[in-house]
Amino acid sequence: MAGGIFFLLNQPGETGVTIVVSSPTAVSAPQGDESPPPAPTQPGLIDIDTAAAGVLMTLPGIGEVKAQAIIDYREREGRFRRTDELLKVPGIGSVTYERLSELVTVGAGP
Repeated sequence: MAGGIFFLLNQPGETGVTIVVSSPTAVSAPQGDESPPPAPTQPGLIDIDTAAAGVLMTLPGIGEVKAQAIIDYREREGRFRRTDELLKVPGIGSVTYERLSELVTVGAGP
């Protein structure tokens, strides 16, 4: 597991249970997709243009429903140009955006 930020999570008093969560630094486009790969982002930030639902759900205030809303929005509208476009995603208001704005980034658009 090279690169990225890794967290080891154990429950106090438990043995033998380790969960490794990786924060990706880049995600490649699916095969057959003609769009250019995302530009490198700052380490540790989640790229809302490419992050899978599970990664989005690591953000504060983002559960399964909001993660899917982000994915649906970017599939419908295309790449995010700025992180504040998250405010256009149904279910994400100013309070949620303020909590996660310093944790997200967007890749370079085409």
